[in-house]
Amino acid sequence: MKSFPGVMFLHLAIFPPFIAAIFYANKTQGCDQRRILSVVPRWMRAMFTSFFIYALLNFILFFIQSDGNSPSERDGKFFITSHQRVIREISETEFHRQQAYIVRGFSGHWMAFSVAAMVGLTGVLRMKQRAQEI
Repeated sequence: MKSFPGVMFLHLAIFPPFIAAIFYANKTQGCDQRRILSVVPRWMRAMFTSFFIYALLNFILFFIQSDGNSPSERDGKFFITSHQRVIREISETEFHRQQAYIVRGFSGHWMAFSVAAMVGLTGVLRMKQRAQEI
């Protein structure tokens, strides 16, 4: 987080394309998840599945490494906290490592939501193209 201060902005950036894909699919008649997945290229379905498995495993690993706690800084000292309650004091190095765990934990979700938007938009576009060909 120190190296890339705006990295947590990705929390917000993943939603516009995802919401657009849902909106676009809802406006297109006959769209449902199975039909959308059936018309996208095989490599895209494989990527979709891989990213969601990665997100799940990555989040489990994050939870194990962080013990469900979070790093915080107060008055130049670093701590592991749980619900604003100090668990223990840590070094600055460990603080940054814990922050890296958080970013990595969320990165899988950023990837999964992004690929879901791509698959959704591609699938709906292909369905519309096929409907026009008929």
